[in-house]
Amino acid sequence: MFRARIRSLMLMVLLAVAPMSLAAPPAVVDQVPEGMPMFVALRSLSGLSAKLAALDKALGLNNPQMQNALVFMKAMTGMNAGVDDNGSVGIIMTAIPLPGQPGPQEPPVLVLVPITDYKAFVGNFGVEAGDGSAAQAINIQGEANFVKKSGNYALISQSPDILNAYAAPAAPAKFAELAGKFGGASMEQSDVLIYLDFAKLSPVLQPLVMAGIMQAQQMFANNPALGEQGAMASAMMSIYGDVIQAYLRDAQSAVIGLDLDADGIGLSLGTQFKADSALAKTFANAPAAELSLNRLPNRPYLMASTMNMGSLPMAQWMAGIKDKLPAGNAFGNIMASAAEMLKLAKGEMQSGYFLPAAGAAGPGLSSFFNAVSVVVTDDPAKMLDASKSSMLALNNLELAPGMKYMSSYNENVMQVAGKQVNQYSLKVNLPPEAMQQLGPAAMLLAGDMGGYMVATDSAVVTTSGSDPVLIKEAIEAAGGAGTLDQTSNLTEIRKHLYESRVAETYIGVGSIMNMANMFLTMFAPNATLEVPPNLPPVAASISMDAGGLGMREYIPLPVIVAVKNAITKVMQQGAGGKPASGLSEGPAPAEPQPAAVTEAPEKPMPRPVGDAEAPAKPVKETITVQPRGESESIVTLTDNTFAAQVNGAGKPVLVDFWATWCGPCKTQAPIVADLADAMHEKVAFGKVDVDKNPRTTQLYGIEAIPTLVILKDGKEVARFVGLTPKEKIQTRLAEVLAGK
Repeated sequence: MFRARIRSLMLMVLLAVAPMSLAAPPAVVDQVPEGMPMFVALRSLSGLSAKLAALDKALGLNNPQMQNALVFMKAMTGMNAGVDDNGSVGIIMTAIPLPGQPGPQEPPVLVLVPITDYKAFVGNFGVEAGDGSAAQAINIQGEANFVKKSGNYALISQSPDILNAYAAPAAPAKFAELAGKFGGASMEQSDVLIYLDFAKLSPVLQPLVMAGIMQAQQMFANNPALGEQGAMASAMMSIYGDVIQAYLRDAQSAVIGLDLDADGIGLSLGTQFKADSALAKTFANAPAAELSLNRLPNRPYLMASTMNMGSLPMAQWMAGIKDKLPAGNAFGNIMASAAEMLKLAKGEMQSGYFLPAAGAAGPGLSSFFNAVSVVVTDDPAKMLDASKSSMLALNNLELAPGMKYMSSYNENVMQVAGKQVNQYSLKVNLPPEAMQQLGPAAMLLAGDMGGYMVATDSAVVTTSGSDPVLIKEAIEAAGGAGTLDQTSNLTEIRKHLYESRVAETYIGVGSIMNMANMFLTMFAPNATLEVPPNLPPVAASISMDAGGLGMREYIPLPVIVAVKNAITKVMQQGAGGKPASGLSEGPAPAEPQPAAVTEAPEKPMPRPVGDAEAPAKPVKETITVQPRGESESIVTLTDNTFAAQVNGAGKPVLVDFWATWCGPCKTQAPIVADLADAMHEKVAFGKVDVDKNPRTTQLYGIEAIPTLVILKDGKEVARFVGLTPKEKIQTRLAEVLAGK
């Protein structure tokens, strides 16, 4: 169970975020020996707790677990006394079990906990500590473990051999140096990070990946019903396999990091490739120029992106994909055309998806958004011809049996800003049975996704949709006079991305919410979303330099708040009268009559949050309900009084989590009242209304009611979910009183 608790803790930390920008990796990294396949490092327990509390306040979540994450983490692990709250935590995978080999298949784990008092720390587990020089047996959450001391850390593992084999490095391992430019940056700014050593991981992962790819290929290739699509899918799986295998073959290390600052949340992935490997050579040099969005129209965008085509071997990659596809395959022809076109791309390719201008009309997808793509080239006329060839290569391309692309191309349909504008049409031809199966969605899929193409003095501009104003704005901006960079908060957001960027993407959450309101206004006007003005975009980037690849995503705090508020409003509008607490009733029979005998349903009771144990086996128990009311020995507990009254009880406490709308709770109440009258001298009894006390309800992970929780010295020692018989509760209380 302890290992499950550690996994739950890791998951909570990784999903919840933590850190701030700092100048060095977490201190615990210096305690990790070289050659470890993987380790997780948390910079500061108190720092994480403070930042989660700030995030909870900003979002108005009122979540007790986030308001005091340090207390919650200690409660989960049972590690209270002797812990250095300001210290750095490490979780090390010391080896990789080989699939199919004898022995445990779970990787061996070593946990490093920062301490101020080793004896007090070991005392958390009810044993007396030695001097810490030898591994000592302890029981954590019902699971056998061992503990040993190393400097200012307590080492914990399920194997004493792992503890005895550990030795703190005489000098810190050079993990930041091995991680390269971007992995090193991630280690420095993240308070939660995962370090992966591919020298250890790749030999294990590569055969597994290859076996999975080959199995998928055979599945597609041996299915005669798929026909040519099966051969195509098999070829695509081969391509995916090549990409993954190349990464595993050439990667030296990778660092995944999470960070939180006053402006928002960041996620990073930095990979360093082995010197002189193929991928190290591909990503050897930083882009020669900074990226911009100065060639796109200045409109509210759903998404805007830019890529330095001169820094990436895109044409080579496309040609490689073509060579993997079956001879004569239509997609192969498209890849060949794309490769020829990309050979001509010498600068940036900027793309944007925009909301339609007021009054703009058009069929199909153009009714909802319009797209613009601008590719900088030394030979616009030649690239335009290549674009035409790529478009016509789609005609009659079969996506699935009976489902084909239909494309056409017409030159010089109009003159705009002195430029000859060509028009293309792209549709999906659906068979009648597909139209019937897809229903309204077929209108979107089969709609006209066509638009315009034009060659300017330095670029080729392509638009989708039939908005004639958009093509004019796109031509005018294509020369580099666009102002989107200066009017969409990009300057501030870029500060949170890595340098040496080869690609950037920005998601206009405000525009997406406005587009959603277009539909909500028609179908659910009461659920329309409030869109804050000047909402910054979500940003993502790819960087390359010195044989390394860095990926970075940043989500501004105002966006998180706006999305949270939008989701809350939609959920409130669609609640349909469900209980505000969101709790479900636990397994229970129909509402009983006084003195009736009822039976619990024959299905497993639901488990509380964070408990990784297997569900209980189905039970069938007889419950006798006495015709009586409340007991004076049961105290009503609230969010404000719970901690003080439970901690001050001086004896075990049984807490009944209930709600007025819960039928099984009404059946459980007299059972608890009987126990309270009989045992109140030795056990304290309390009840919590889950609707009125959300903080306590969330803190204890209550998912179904009634739930009875037994606490001793402030720690949970037992839990019953669903209607529970008196004898079962009474037996467990007796065990608790006996110290079991």
